[in-house]
Amino acid sequence: MGSDVLHTVGVACVALSASILVVLLVRTTLRKAFGASVAYLAWATVPLAAITPLMPHAAMQALPRAVVLPVQAVNVALQTASHPYTESASIAVAIWGLGALCVFLAFFVQHRRFLASLGTMEMRHGVARPTSPNVSKLGPLVFGLWRPVVVLPLDFRQRYTARERSLILAHERSHLLRRDPVANVICAALQCIFWFNPLTHFAAHTFRFDQELGCDDLVMRRYPGMRRTYADAILKTQIASRRTPLACQWQFNHPLKVRIMQLNNTNTNTARRLWGRSLTAATVAACTYGAWAAQSAVPETVVASAGSSGQIYEIAMSIQVEGQTMTPRVRTAAGVPATI
Repeated sequence: MGSDVLHTVGVACVALSASILVVLLVRTTLRKAFGASVAYLAWATVPLAAITPLMPHAAMQALPRAVVLPVQAVNVALQTASHPYTESASIAVAIWGLGALCVFLAFFVQHRRFLASLGTMEMRHGVARPTSPNVSKLGPLVFGLWRPVVVLPLDFRQRYTARERSLILAHERSHLLRRDPVANVICAALQCIFWFNPLTHFAAHTFRFDQELGCDDLVMRRYPGMRRTYADAILKTQIASRRTPLACQWQFNHPLKVRIMQLNNTNTNTARRLWGRSLTAATVAACTYGAWAAQSAVPETVVASAGSSGQIYEIAMSIQVEGQTMTPRVRTAAGVPATI
């Protein structure tokens, strides 16, 4: 059981890392060619690639019916050889689970402290405002999974002009329209599962940056003549001192220079955006299928040994050793010796 978990996590980690590298490689090109909102869609490759180990194996679908052989006797050497491997696999699974739990608890505590920092809020027309002067500089942001709300700073009307306020609200409503809080939950879940992979945490920060750029792109397409006003609103908003991985925060340690310069690269060509979305969707599908096919491919030595008949068999076994049940599967060709 422990070895199965480690294998699944390992294969998923390889697929996740490969998909992250692909997105990091193409995100800037997609942003310049088709706009930031199209580049943001490329991040869908990462969670899809991570779940490929849970999908049915492509090679198994092409195999004949599995041959189940009753095992009447098991060599005593099997018990001796299986102990170290089983114990080490169980320890590794325990370490992985403990690490995932620690990251989850860290995110949970961080989110609870963030909610506590908001204090009491009043709701008006679907928008929440903190009532405590101590949090007057917090926001704008969107948070909440089931019923996400827009949180504005207490001094929202004093700090921003009327045009800036309308642009900020359009930005936050873009988060709601795209269900970005759900995407943030998925991102946090991947950080918990693959906590040992530093590439996952770096990608999470980059993903959040592209998320904000994508909303900026949507707003600028709607208000193409208000780039200067929008840039002023960005500069008036301070970097958030408190944060949570589940919220969409207006300022989340963004490189302001890159974000403001991107306002001039808004793509208003509808046909070009559609072409970019189609290209991105095809890339996501290709990467996902590639990860699925790679993790489920039959070893080349087995295929080569199948001969002209191409008969490949899967032998399923159930072995009990000192109260523990193992279910190994041997995939081999007809007439080729196989061992476990």
